[in-house]
Amino acid sequence: MKKTLLSLLTVIFIGSTAFTQTFEDINANLNDVFYTITTTGDFDNDSDTDLFLAGQLADGSDVSILYINNGDETFTPSTEAIFPDMAIGAAECADFNNDSWLDILVQAFNNETLDNYTKIFQNNGDGTFTELSLGLPQTYMGDVSCADFDNDGNIDIGICGFINESPYYISRIFKNNGDGTFSEVSTDIPGTMYGKFKWADYNNDSYQDFIITGWEDDFTTEIFMNNGDGTFTSSGIDIHKGWLGDVEWADYNNDGNIDLVVSGTGGDGDDRFCLLYKNNGDETFTEMNIGFPGVSHSALEWADFDNDNDIDLFICGTETTPGEGNYVSAIYLNEGGDVFSESTTANLPTVYWGDSETADFNNDGKPDLMLSGYDITETPYSAIFKNNSEVNSYAVTFRVNMSNEVISPNGVHIAGSFQDWDPAATLMTNTGNNTYEYTQSFDQGETLEFKFINGTIWGEDESVPGECAQNNNRFLSVPVQDTILTAVCFGSCSPCGDAVTVIFNVDMSEQIVSPDGIHLVGSFQGWDPTSSEMTNTGNNIYSVSYNINSFEVIEYKFINGIDWPESEIVPEECGVPDGFDAFNRFLEVPDYDTALVSVCFGSCVPCITGIDNKIAQSEIKGIYPNPFSDNLSIEYYLTKKTHTEICIYNSIGKKIFEKNYSNKKAGMHVETFSLADLSKGVYFMILKSDGIVIQTEKVVK
Repeated sequence: MKKTLLSLLTVIFIGSTAFTQTFEDINANLNDVFYTITTTGDFDNDSDTDLFLAGQLADGSDVSILYINNGDETFTPSTEAIFPDMAIGAAECADFNNDSWLDILVQAFNNETLDNYTKIFQNNGDGTFTELSLGLPQTYMGDVSCADFDNDGNIDIGICGFINESPYYISRIFKNNGDGTFSEVSTDIPGTMYGKFKWADYNNDSYQDFIITGWEDDFTTEIFMNNGDGTFTSSGIDIHKGWLGDVEWADYNNDGNIDLVVSGTGGDGDDRFCLLYKNNGDETFTEMNIGFPGVSHSALEWADFDNDNDIDLFICGTETTPGEGNYVSAIYLNEGGDVFSESTTANLPTVYWGDSETADFNNDGKPDLMLSGYDITETPYSAIFKNNSEVNSYAVTFRVNMSNEVISPNGVHIAGSFQDWDPAATLMTNTGNNTYEYTQSFDQGETLEFKFINGTIWGEDESVPGECAQNNNRFLSVPVQDTILTAVCFGSCSPCGDAVTVIFNVDMSEQIVSPDGIHLVGSFQGWDPTSSEMTNTGNNIYSVSYNINSFEVIEYKFINGIDWPESEIVPEECGVPDGFDAFNRFLEVPDYDTALVSVCFGSCVPCITGIDNKIAQSEIKGIYPNPFSDNLSIEYYLTKKTHTEICIYNSIGKKIFEKNYSNKKAGMHVETFSLADLSKGVYFMILKSDGIVIQTEKVVK
């Protein structure tokens, strides 16, 4: 299986085999309610997910409870967090006052007092909450949503719903002033009830836009674009109009653009829908013909239920008039290529006119489900279902560079949560260049903490800098693929050594060059496709240089233009998975300045077009034996007398062998090299003539 090379600071997730997903009711003893209001978050900062649940009981009374997650798949109703009883609304949690404790924004109705609520309940950090009087419009039968729309570091609010006075249906945005007050933003957006208000940056301009749905004398579904100056403009994008449904944003196809699913009812009573809209990246959306069941009184949730690194969709609701029994609770698995298939093993109870939440309630790395609403017997129902999907195991290779240390005679060790923090138990192997490694397999999603030991006792362990530490240790969530971590310097977040110059080169001889130029994008420059333009140095060779730390493992690719769709397709044989069903080029930066081979755009080898004809006729005639064990021979032909160089690179781009021949005569040549000391693996042999790459061939030991 191909390995992925990762920095400790950047984890890249890549595809895995899909597994059967089953769910198990954990018997959380929640209040059975409908007209449900829910939100999830770690309200007590103990590293597990708690649940706020409100709604109407079977006897017609309302209830509101904060359920504290005990960390053992049980929940305890909080006796300290007191909220008004409520139903028929929405809730969302956010840290409105930036004190590191999650507060709760609630919109609701109390069936006994007939009061509407739109309130923030401020988390006091001691288990209690304080209701704030902020002058917000008191709404219900709508939605609340939170986002920092003006990028000032404070969480703002969007609201839609019904109020008890004209104009009755409202939609409002409130700016968080950062001092405990909110100011209404002047907007021209339709007021709605039984609708949704959801923020997302759909056009990738770093400002939060939003979609609003519902009823305002007609059905409404409209996306508004954030202009970046505190104003919003209707996008004019055509999305199916409706109410009594749900909307959820997510990048289902991993293309970097956030997509949209919308459910509800509109038109006549039979017009129920659940539609997926793909974001084309140019401020347009395409309605996809997926075949999801049309549902109203519905809830939608995106999550990777089957652990294959693409998000799936949970749908619940009613396909016909409520009370007729045609209810849905189903998971649609994302198969890639804009294809979804209904899971046959989820076996979840049907609910409608309630709500749902996804969260990893038991911290096992898999998304669980909370369901609430009317069930098939028209009885209020609430439950949490544990995701029992299979979890695969993957190898993680830990690496540390000890170049700045005097190595203990007892060797270099690793200690961690996975081996009972024993500083003497796990010896690392010196693989050369003062780099030590240790490999072990773990379940995907498992959270690891660890550190390196220069010896065998505590006190000889490294001091991990705060910027890459959790609990003063290094940490990692195990990706969905075998993983090689960057060889960090002992006691540092970065590799050892000073920065060196790396010159990236690409040959565009076989391409029509974009008028926007050729660009380099990579892990070392924030994956920005517009910031690193390359220079044409002649013969269609484009070049750009970067200063990068020695021994850092980087990933990159070339772009013929400035947009991701114009990026090259890197062949698998010279790439590592990028997490989006494609590949990136990669390199372990050497400890010296280096100029990389001018590869052909989208290829592992240089182009032939554009090279001097006499040299282009030179070639490798054969490499044998291949695979080899000790000795390796290369037979090659030169058309003229040249300075000839034969190099071998390992699979992460590091030169491990070089032989130079001055004034090599034209004609056939055979060279044999003793390579018994090379470890088993894949290598690339390169023939150069007068500094120009003639040919690259893969060899295997």
